[in-house]
Amino acid sequence: PDVIGIPLDVGKPSHEGCCAVHEILTTCTLQRLDLQMIEVQHALHNKSLETITESNVDEGLQKETQGPPARKVVEITPLTSLHKAVIEGNLEELTSLISIESEIDSIDIRAGPEEMSPLHFAAELNDAAAGSECVYKLLVSGHANPCILDSRNRPPYFLASSEPIRNAFRKARSEIGEDMWKWTDNAKVGPPLSDEDMQRKKEKILDKKKRQKQRQKERKAEEKAENDSRKKAEEEEEAKQRAEEEAKRARAGLTPKNTARAGEHLCDFCQKACKRKSQMFARLDFYYCSTDCVKKHQRELTAAAAAARFNS
Repeated sequence: PDVIGIPLDVGKPSHEGCCAVHEILTTCTLQRLDLQMIEVQHALHNKSLETITESNVDEGLQKETQGPPARKVVEITPLTSLHKAVIEGNLEELTSLISIESEIDSIDIRAGPEEMSPLHFAAELNDAAAGSECVYKLLVSGHANPCILDSRNRPPYFLASSEPIRNAFRKARSEIGEDMWKWTDNAKVGPPLSDEDMQRKKEKILDKKKRQKQRQKERKAEEKAENDSRKKAEEEEEAKQRAEEEAKRARAGLTPKNTARAGEHLCDFCQKACKRKSQMFARLDFYYCSTDCVKKHQRELTAAAAAARFNS
């Protein structure tokens, strides 16, 4: 059946909208059909379906006859002696191989699954010391090409796993010069780094560490001084509070208060210890262990006040 569009309003339906919907739903359109034309269309449709089915069957038979597609065989170039010496981090073996003219000719050969040169393997060594020495020896003594790319289009410098290895590339660039290789554009090596530059860099790092230690020392001294001053202020405040407490007790005719143990509370009158402060009796600013102490202290205060008035 055909889909009939019904005009609906946004929000509550209006009277005009309801009338339009009613008119569309109650309207019937008559159309004369040509049966001969319908039969011709059905015949053409069935014929196209048979043609598609036959072509699919032929393609399936052809694939079964041909069998699975042949796998592409990738040939991997075996590692040379230079590759193996670099992978092992054997500087002595690498030095002896570089001195042989036949080995020098294969110094830029790409081998292995990722088609990497000996310089690639030297750059990705985990041992920073061995890697930096191998990189420097290959570039300076073996004249290895730092612009060669592996199968993933990476120059050797991109595989440098530590700063000493990257510095070896930059140091070799400083010694070899800018004319032999395109260090920046193709090799992607950082700016040249001479022995003097490396020494200045080390001195700068040492000076930075020295300043950091000095700042840490000064910070600790400041924190210690602040802690000492705060502790001294707290002690002075505690001494002041104790003096005020003793003066208040003296005015109230009480003896100096003893030092209570942890978790104990002393009666201000008889100095008897109580476990809970909620069990004590409070009067004025003092706490008592019993009502007897409250009354006795009250009588003493009354007697002291009467004596003071009598003397005056």
